[in-house]
Amino acid sequence: MDIPNNKITEELRNNNDYLKTSEDDSQVYDYLDRHLEKVGTNSFSLEFSKNVLQIIEIKQQRLFKTKIYSCAIFFGLLAVSLLSFLLDSEFFMIISSTFLKYKFTAIFVILVVFSIQFGGKLMTHNKDII
Repeated sequence: MDIPNNKITEELRNNNDYLKTSEDDSQVYDYLDRHLEKVGTNSFSLEFSKNVLQIIEIKQQRLFKTKIYSCAIFFGLLAVSLLSFLLDSEFFMIISSTFLKYKFTAIFVILVVFSIQFGGKLMTHNKDII
């Protein structure tokens, strides 16, 4: 079943009356075109949102740092108060006698930790070369 193209185009032309703009619409479009071409001076800059986000992030970082520092100060004061009760002559005698008894073990542990750290740095340094 063939439909001639001429008949279709004529029907489309007749039915496309809704695409024509009225006089009021054309005036509105002209008004919008004129005002959209002007540069707005009362608007925000393009970097406004970026600046606002930076300010918010800075405030959040300050709040987080304040919380962390206040917790550190609280636990530091708690540790100092606990140590003040423990620091007496008997406590120092016990610590010194324990250290003298296990001095070679303590020195060995310190040397092992130091050699592991130093060896790790040497290994990562050699990986960069290869």
